[in-house]
Amino acid sequence: MMYDYQWPSGLFRNLSSGGSEKFYIEKIENFFQEKYNISTSLIPSGRSAIGAVLSYLNINRSDLAFVPKWSSHCIYNTVGAYSSITENFLSNPTIVLSVHKWGQVNTIPTEYDGVVLEDSVDSIHLSEKAFFPSSKSAFELISLPKILGVITGGLVVSKDENFHNYVIEKRSEQNAFTDYQSRLKWRKKEGFASWHSLEFNNYRLSIKDLKNIHVNLNNFNLNRDKILTRINVVRDKFDISLNSEYRVGSVLAFDESLYQFR
Repeated sequence: MMYDYQWPSGLFRNLSSGGSEKFYIEKIENFFQEKYNISTSLIPSGRSAIGAVLSYLNINRSDLAFVPKWSSHCIYNTVGAYSSITENFLSNPTIVLSVHKWGQVNTIPTEYDGVVLEDSVDSIHLSEKAFFPSSKSAFELISLPKILGVITGGLVVSKDENFHNYVIEKRSEQNAFTDYQSRLKWRKKEGFASWHSLEFNNYRLSIKDLKNIHVNLNNFNLNRDKILTRINVVRDKFDISLNSEYRVGSVLAFDESLYQFR
């Protein structure tokens, strides 16, 4: 059984400051672009980020997408909306979802020559060197609730500059749907099921969502420093090798059969 520190909880601060949708999007995207010197696109969530990449690459049901066994249902729901799913590399998948759970880098077989989508939803990247562990990848996704403690939001980090223009174009096509999805997220349990089923095709955040992310951007630095402090404490107390040179998880997981914390 695994025991983990929880992801940051949703944070609520004064959202009354003014600003346009464009203003907030640019502020948020620039915050991460300046840290990593690479193109970032703001998306409503981690699952909508997966959907955006699959749609951009014209992945369809005739394509096989590799998803690791025991993945969460949200991944199956999103990937399955665009492609057929396999758990076997021998089936020669068109695209591979490489899941780096809790910041632990997953490796892809060297003989695979298809597309790799790096799923780093709960990774805190310490350097631009942390991105794209596979030489075959051009896209990496991050979940903002898992690293900032906000209500919603995701990032697609991409080597493909055309992808960012694609996201901008898709944002302009959504309005009422965006507000509907946003209300479901803020209502939590009452709208959870409906939000899950629709989020695979969402490109736009409401002003309320954007303000929530913007006022909590500095949580990235705070959470990064807390995790690094915890890692240093663990190294002092346990014989555990944690590779934190380039990225760390927003949670730390341990095998309770080996280490007792009580």
